Amino acid sequence: MQQLPALSLSLLAALVATRLLMPLARRLGHHWGLVDHPSWRRRQKEAVPCSGGLAIYLVVVVAATVLWLTVGPAFDGAAILALGFAGLGVLVLGVVDDRFGLHAEKKLLGQALVATIPMAAGLTLETLWLPGLGLVSLGPTAGAITLLWYLGFINSINLIDGLDGLASGIVMLVLGAIFLGVVGQDPVGM
Repeated sequence: MQQLPALSLSLLAALVATRLLMPLARRLGHHWGLVDHPSWRRRQKEAVPCSGGLAIYLVVVVAATVLWLTVGPAFDGAAILALGFAGLGVLVLGVVDDRFGLHAEKKLLGQALVATIPMAAGLTLETLWLPGLGLVSLGPTAGAITLLWYLGFINSINLIDGLDGLASGIVMLVLGAIFLGVVGQDPVGM
C-alpha cells in the first residue's frame, strides 16, 4: 500500500488528461469523418463522433508514463513497448473501421496480428487460477488461450460500444473489480 500515492497521482493524471483531450478528440472526429450516424443500431438523433479512442490511447500513455516515473515499470521495457504498439494497432484498426468500415474477417485478422505483439514480448497467460481447482498450468495451450483472451477482451469492448459512454463505464467497473481483487498483491501490475 506504500504505492498508493503514486497510483493516486496516476489516476489523477488520467482524469485530467481525459478531460483535456476528449473535446479535441471530438473535434478531430468531426473533422476526419469519424462519426456514427443514426441507424437501427445507434439511437442518437444526430451524428456523434466515435473518436474517443484517440484520447483514451493518449490518456493510457500519460498514466503509464506517470506510473513508470513514480513507481517504476510493472513489466520489462520490451513488454511495455509491445503493449504500447499493440494499443496503437488496435487504435488504428478502430479508426480505419470507423472511417471505412472493415469486414468482420479482416478486422478479426488485424486484431489477431496485433495481439501477437504483446505475446511475442512474453505477455502470455501461463497459468490460470480457477475456483475449486486452484492454479492450473496451461502448458502448450497457453498461446492459443492467450490469443483468445486478447481477442475476447478487444471484441467484448467493441461490441458493447453502441451507446455513448457504455463501453467506458463498463471498463471502469471491470477495472474496479480487478483492483479490488489485486489491491493487496500487485496494484501496479493491475
